[in-house]
Amino acid sequence: MFGLPQSDFRILLIWFVGLFMLNNLLQTIGVSIRFYGWLFIVLSTWALFIYLRFGARQNYPGFLSSSLSFHFFQGKRIANNGFKIQING
Repeated sequence: MFGLPQSDFRILLIWFVGLFMLNNLLQTIGVSIRFYGWLFIVLSTWALFIYLRFGARQNYPGFLSSSLSFHFFQGKRIANNGFKIQING
């Protein structure tokens, strides 16, 4: 939908609904963030959409989860654990 794979569209939809509910919850508590809250929801959802569209153009399934895994969960350095050379004969 809208040029996104279904899994990425679900992530976008969950992001939008989650921010919408958080904004309404904060307004119910009494935090007045009307304009800036809606502006953040629109801009962050649009930015996520552009990012996911970039991944969809690369024909790369699971682009967002792979990108998060690469940046946050994988090691940043390659460690040399040593090696052994054996000569048989």
